[in-house]
Amino acid sequence: MLLIEELKQGAAMEAWMDRIQSVTERYLTRRKRKHQITKAKQKAKNPIVDWIEAFLWAAIVVL
Repeated sequence: MLLIEELKQGAAMEAWMDRIQSVTERYLTRRKRKHQITKAKQKAKNPIVDWIEAFLWAAIVVL
């Protein structure tokens, strides 16, 4: 009887650890993909437009 309960607890712990791993992997994958998209957009942007945008953003924040 005790052995069966230990096996159930072990299986539950394994399922819990699998779930945590799955959630963590999904989160990190999304985060990496978002970072890659942001870098690609920044790389494709014209440097002059980027400077103008940064200047305007700073002006808006100050005002």
